[in-house]
Amino acid sequence: MPVSQPLKPTPEDLGRLVSLAESSHPYLSVYLTTDPSSTTTEAVRLKLASLLDGVALEGTGAIDRKAFQQERQAVEEYIRHLRPGGKGLAILSSKAAGEWHAVWLPDRVEPHAAFGHGAYVLPLIDVLDELEPVCVVVLERDSARMLLCSAGVVAEKKGVQSDVPRRHKSAGRESGGRGAPSFEARIAEQERAHLAAALQELEALQANTGFQRIVLAGAVDARGHFKKLISKRLGSMVVGEMPVDARASDQDIAKKASDLVRAAEREHEEVLVEEVVTRARKSQGAVVGVDPTVWALNRGEMHLLVLTGAKGPDSQYCQPCDYMLPLASLVCPQCQGKPTRVHLWEELPGFAMRRGVEMEVVHGKAASALREHDGVGGLLKPPTR
Repeated sequence: MPVSQPLKPTPEDLGRLVSLAESSHPYLSVYLTTDPSSTTTEAVRLKLASLLDGVALEGTGAIDRKAFQQERQAVEEYIRHLRPGGKGLAILSSKAAGEWHAVWLPDRVEPHAAFGHGAYVLPLIDVLDELEPVCVVVLERDSARMLLCSAGVVAEKKGVQSDVPRRHKSAGRESGGRGAPSFEARIAEQERAHLAAALQELEALQANTGFQRIVLAGAVDARGHFKKLISKRLGSMVVGEMPVDARASDQDIAKKASDLVRAAEREHEEVLVEEVVTRARKSQGAVVGVDPTVWALNRGEMHLLVLTGAKGPDSQYCQPCDYMLPLASLVCPQCQGKPTRVHLWEELPGFAMRRGVEMEVVHGKAASALREHDGVGGLLKPPTR
C-alpha cells in the first residue's frame, strides 16, 4: 500500500504518465480538487466516495469489478492519510500493471474518476501544456536575467552583467580627436557586446534545457536591439514581450510571464478552432463532431485532434479491433462483434496516441465555439499523391 505523499511532477514525469493511456491493463484514474483554501480534507474524501460510487454503478463486468474494488480500496486508504499540499490531485493506480502514481497538480481540476483499460489522462495532457517551460529574458543595457519558468515558478536562473558606462548628455562632446569614435559610439558598441553575451548565454541555456518558448522583458531599447541580434530559430520561439520593473523579483516576473503565455495560448486556441471549423465546413482537410472525428481516427487520417477539456458524449469501442464507433453502430464493421459503450473523452487520448496523433485541449472562447460541434474535431493529414 503506497504511503508517501503526492509528488510535484516535472514535465518529463507527466509525459510518462500520459503514456499510460496506451496500457492494456485496467487503471483507476482519479482527479480531485484539494485546494485547502476552498475545500476540507473531509470534503475531499466525501467527493472521492461519490465519484467511485458512480463508477461502481456503471457496472464494470464480473472480472473487472473485482479489480476495481482492489483499486478503490487502495485509493481510499491513501486519501485517509493525505495531507494538504496542492490545488489539485491526480491518482493513477493499476495493480495489474504494478503502477501507482499520485501527483499534485498546479491548479484545480474537474473532479473525475474513471476505470478501464489504460489510464484516463486528458487532464494531465492539459496540465502538461501549462507546465511546458518558458524562458523569460529580462534585458537591461548592462544586465540580463534568464529565468527558466514552469507554471509561474522559477526552475533555473542565469545572468549576465556587463560594465557599460552610463550615457550623459554632455558625453557627445567628448572625442579622442578627428576621426576617432565618439564616447557615445563606444558606449553603444559596449551595449551591443553586452546583448551579444546575453544571446550567447540564452543559446547555451536553450541547448541544455530544450525550452521552446521565450518571453522578452525589460527595457524597450534593449529588447529592440536584442531582437535584431537573435537568430531566426530562437526568434520563432518568442511568444510575447512585456515591460518589467528592473527591481521586480524573479517570482513576480515569472508570474507575469505565465499570465502572458497563457493569454497567448488562449488566442492561439481561438485561431485554431476557427480554422478547424471553417475548413471542416468547406471539406478542406478538417472535421468536427463525434462521428466524422471517430471515422477519421479509425482510418488513420487525423493529424491533430482538438477537443475541449469538459466531459463529452459517449461512444462505442471494439477492443479486439481497437476501433472506435458512433453510438448508432450495432456491430463493429471489422469483426462484426458487438462494441462496448464507453465515455469517449476517457478513451480518446490513448486511442489517438496509438495512432501517433497530436492533441490540443482548448479553453474559454475556443472551447465554447467547439462545443457547438460536440466539443471535438481536428485537422487531417495532407492527402498523399
